[in-house]
Amino acid sequence: RDRKAHMIPVLCYHRVGLVAPGADHKMNVPPEQFRAQMEHIAPRCRPVALDEALSGGTKSAVAITFDDGYRDLMTHVVPVLRELKIPATFFIVAGAVGGRDAWYRGDQDLMTWDDLKGLVSAGMSIGSHSMTHARLDEAGPDDARREIVESKRLLEEKLGVRVAHFAY
Repeated sequence: RDRKAHMIPVLCYHRVGLVAPGADHKMNVPPEQFRAQMEHIAPRCRPVALDEALSGGTKSAVAITFDDGYRDLMTHVVPVLRELKIPATFFIVAGAVGGRDAWYRGDQDLMTWDDLKGLVSAGMSIGSHSMTHARLDEAGPDDARREIVESKRLLEEKLGVRVAHFAY
């Protein structure tokens, strides 16, 4: 039987939070805009976990992801996702958990291990975004492999969940 594959949109976010006056808005969505986007999507689409999206899903499916693991997602994103029953995948820089975003400005707090355990308890998925947010296109093969393999190992060890996805 010929089954037609469907392309599933994946909405990729980084930060959702307040931006200080004069700060760069790069890759940041204000909380009220994020809520409005999710309230628009929830009744019109079928938000699905990334696993389902990758398996083909259905025409109306959409997946939501977040890179880096910024801590403000716990305040501005998780309550909205839970309220609207939207699953999401959070791609975490495993070696930076509980620290700051050294790869961008170095002034944004990142989620803690307790925050990540809360995401798992809330039904969210965890994926890997490397150990240090290294530029893998500039790393040698051994360093790149270590960034990928060690991040998965550490996340699985600390959170007790299977980490099936990697976002570069």
